Amino acid sequence: MPVSLERLIAEVEPNVITEQLTRECIQIVGADPDTLEEKKRNIAFREIECLAFSFKSIAKIDNLKGLEGLTKLQLDNNQLTKIENMAHLTNLTWLDLSFNKVTKIEGLGTLTK
Repeated sequence: MPVSLERLIAEVEPNVITEQLTRECIQIVGADPDTLEEKKRNIAFREIECLAFSFKSIAKIDNLKGLEGLTKLQLDNNQLTKIENMAHLTNLTWLDLSFNKVTKIEGLGTLTK
């Protein structure tokens, strides 16, 4: 019997945003592929501009402190039900929350760019 994609997603263990996951999800445009992993390991959080947490089974937006330089944040295709803990990301110009099960949004009033 075929299993639906929605059922598979529901059975995946929720993930937490950690420093390791953040470093894995750093997007550096135009970076030399030979030095990309080293740059991801060594970049200061305040210098990160783009993160792609797509398809990471994230259940809660948390642990984004120190990422005030972020301009692009992808949180699509996760397990989010509540949008929170992003008020300090005032440099965001692009935010993708598509394909989540959001029922509550709060704290986005400071995101005006």
